[in-house]
Amino acid sequence: MGGFAPFSMFTKLLLSLSMLMGRLEIFPMLILFSPQLWRKK
Repeated sequence: MGGFAPFSMFTKLLLSLSMLMGRLEIFPMLILFSPQLWRKK
């Protein structure tokens, strides 16, 4: 069993983002990061 230590920081970040997008689906991620959501009304 290996770990993720040999991977570069960029690769770890990319893998983490892929995991989040696959787990949470793409639409909630797009809604979370949309600027309209954070504007004050």
